[in-house]
Amino acid sequence: MIKIAFLTIILALSVINSDSAYVEKPGSCPLDLTASLSGCTFFCITDDQCPENLKCCATDCGKQCAMPI
Repeated sequence: MIKIAFLTIILALSVINSDSAYVEKPGSCPLDLTASLSGCTFFCITDDQCPENLKCCATDCGKQCAMPI
């Protein structure tokens, strides 16, 4: 239930910010990225939700910010 609420909040925030231009950050996501210890979670949806030069990358179960390669 908490996961659904979290995803709903993330999606709502992305709709609110949809009027701004999306710019993909340089680099590629690591191929062998595994989910964090907190389990299957979407910590981001797009690169602009990640701090500094981190990219929003798919894990084996969700998405999280990661250092690009």
